[in-house]
Amino acid sequence: MTIMAVDNYCQRLEDFARCLRESYPDDTIVYFADPFRAVQYINRHPVSIVFVDLELRPFDAFKFAELAMKFCGSTKVCIITDNIENCEYIAMECDSNIFGSLARPVSEEGLRQIVV
Repeated sequence: MTIMAVDNYCQRLEDFARCLRESYPDDTIVYFADPFRAVQYINRHPVSIVFVDLELRPFDAFKFAELAMKFCGSTKVCIITDNIENCEYIAMECDSNIFGSLARPVSEEGLRQIVV
């Protein structure tokens, strides 16, 4: 399984990717600070799940999910946010492209609920 993380903030991205590698040592973990490069990767490689920052720039996580699904319809997208209240907003705004959300700090237990 390939798991992707996308976040414009490099340090936060590297920390999250490290958490993913520790939690899923047998899976392929890829990560991108540039959402355009992430979408290009999805266009060429199957990705099982993408964790994407809610406030991604230059387009937000919802637009990213739309683009990811355009290239790989089986990709699941989970939005990561700093604010637990945003998870409620995401749940209300959820469409078929988004299957979940997690608030930081993300725990291994939280990841295990999303990635099965």
